[in-house]
Amino acid sequence: MAGFVIVIGGQGRNVGKTSVVCALIRAMPEARWTAIKISGHEHRGAGAVTVYEEHEARLGTDSSRYLVSGASRSLLVCAPEGQLAEAMPRVREEIAGAENVVLESNRVLEFLKPDLFAMVIDPKLEDFKPSAQRYLDHADTLLLTVGLPGRLDMLRRLDRIPRFRIAPPTYSSPEFVEFVRSRMQAS
Repeated sequence: MAGFVIVIGGQGRNVGKTSVVCALIRAMPEARWTAIKISGHEHRGAGAVTVYEEHEARLGTDSSRYLVSGASRSLLVCAPEGQLAEAMPRVREEIAGAENVVLESNRVLEFLKPDLFAMVIDPKLEDFKPSAQRYLDHADTLLLTVGLPGRLDMLRRLDRIPRFRIAPPTYSSPEFVEFVRSRMQAS
């Protein structure tokens, strides 16, 4: 298995998961990250479960953003709901061959236990994906976007979980980076 595996999940679409992954890659280039995005959506015209390695750092896709941020490698796994198991042998192979791995996904938690799981939450949003609800209690840390609090009542039951503030456009947090570094050193 890789030296360290971190999963960045989120309550839903467009909460900043990719930006958090990119900020972490930029903040820790020495980690030589392999970045893997797990998507339930079809990409590039393929209808089946597919795994692509991104080679172009300037396409504007999430996987190319990883390369622009400094990832050693970038992969996109396209697996419709209920079909991620088909891609997991390849994902595990990629993890085993990597120095350190950051995965953007909630669903992957059904198949692997990372060294660290961070959940990105926008307290202003009411919507929570079922996969986010399922794994919220398993988060090692919460990354809260700054904004007006909305559904913080749900988060009160998770007071034991460390929280870090992130904000657009960078979605970075020096405190979160130090949290990751300390967990990496402890593993």
